[in-house]
Amino acid sequence: SAYLHQRSQNLQVERVLYGQMLSASDIDERIKTLKAAEKDVPEGKPSVTLDDLNKDLLPKDYLSDLKLSALYVGRENSALPFQSHQESYHISITGANKWFVYPPGEIPKEVRAHFILSDMDGEYLSELEGDMRPKTCEQDEGDILFIPKYYSYARVSELDSITVAKMQPHTPVKPKSGDETTAKLTAEIEKFPKVHQLYVDRALSVLGSNPDNCIADMKKAVEVSPYNLALSWQVARLMSRIGAKGEALNLGSKTLKILTDASGAGAAEKTEEEVHPDFGVVSEQKAKIHWSKFGQLLLYDLQMPLESIVCFQMRLRISPDDIPTILLKARALTMLGALEEAKTALREGLHYDADNQQLKSMLEELDSDEAKNLAETMRAMRSSQGSSEDEAFSKEALKAILKNQPIRRPAAGKK
Repeated sequence: SAYLHQRSQNLQVERVLYGQMLSASDIDERIKTLKAAEKDVPEGKPSVTLDDLNKDLLPKDYLSDLKLSALYVGRENSALPFQSHQESYHISITGANKWFVYPPGEIPKEVRAHFILSDMDGEYLSELEGDMRPKTCEQDEGDILFIPKYYSYARVSELDSITVAKMQPHTPVKPKSGDETTAKLTAEIEKFPKVHQLYVDRALSVLGSNPDNCIADMKKAVEVSPYNLALSWQVARLMSRIGAKGEALNLGSKTLKILTDASGAGAAEKTEEEVHPDFGVVSEQKAKIHWSKFGQLLLYDLQMPLESIVCFQMRLRISPDDIPTILLKARALTMLGALEEAKTALREGLHYDADNQQLKSMLEELDSDEAKNLAETMRAMRSSQGSSEDEAFSKEALKAILKNQPIRRPAAGKK
């Protein structure tokens, strides 16, 4: 894994470090590729390669057909969050792990909600009772654990641990992949009706050929996994790309409401009764990746730059020095024709990274006559598409957003 992870000597592994095991020939090929691209090549070579692993540690015939070999390195109390895929075997090389397993699609909504934004919590899982309680097992050094197809599993390392997994990687379904693929997925869904990925795959298999079925399957995926924010983002993007922008916006709005309630936004003003019943209030730090993703959905897929800025502001409130988000915010402001506000955002970014070439290049770009002409065109287009009241509301809303203030809704009778 040294060839996949550039890491400092002082790195503290708080979560599981993941890499793919490589054969000696793969490593040599990787080194050639890095050298040809004039990139840094890590010093030394791994003391154990995939060849050694297959020869000395995995002698079982039933492991030979599994294509992906993954390596997990975790410090004590580090964790691997819930996931599911094809059948897999997990071999403990050293250390000790505790595993939590649910049957396909059977993770209770309260458990799924609990882990959307918070870290893996073995104590929380261990204290659950009745149908909510997962199956658990302890894995010691040398043990091999088998996880059946589509079972959801999570792991907490009870000691510093190294684990190797052998599995079949998920093969993404290509759009318009044909009736045969769709039929196979339908048969799988009949066996595993609560596995959301099967509905996503079937939706992709009819993408372009049957939009109604495609949308129905995407909705079903979200229905069986309602608190999976990454899934909601994926589905909203798919809906937007096939022209179902209204459906995408509706799903995005619902998901952002969940995210706002869950991420502690305004938590200081909330009473205990106002906190989300499933999530409670959890750290905003866990929410930042979702704010960025949904901001890009609004900006690029739904062409809603004003609304996207709200998401980027939420991300920057958590991580004010996040340069990619600052650039996205400036891009959204530019699309609104708000060049001065975009420049202000970029200059603020330079306070955190004075040598960042992307920030400097975009500032130069916005100072050009072409950018000014484009801004005028964008403002004219927005004015022609709505009333002067709409334009006034947009300006007022933009000022409020940039000051992290609530947006005042237009009075009754106005759009």
